[in-house]
Amino acid sequence: MSARWEPYVLVALATAAVGVAVCEPSNGAGSDGPARPVVARLQVGEYLSARYLQRLEASLSPLEAAKLLVVSMVRVERPGGRIHLSPLFNFHEGGPEFDLDDYGTSG
Repeated sequence: MSARWEPYVLVALATAAVGVAVCEPSNGAGSDGPARPVVARLQVGEYLSARYLQRLEASLSPLEAAKLLVVSMVRVERPGGRIHLSPLFNFHEGGPEFDLDDYGTSG
């Protein structure tokens, strides 16, 4: 990985860590069942960055919006009962990937 991408990878790691750390502990089950963090309820799919969408709305140009050099999309998969997160920069460059359990831990 080139030195040019290192700051962005660090930002992606920090963003993912904060996101996992602040997951709300409720699954709406009340006192009937154990609480599950939000990460456990992530659906399989591709999630666009709000920042990318704001820039796209302002510029009306996907090319201009992609120049932000931030995570533009995160792909969520569930292989083998785990949560696999794949961030993408500018819809082209892959970032560090994460394999998590339903509680947001990698162990």
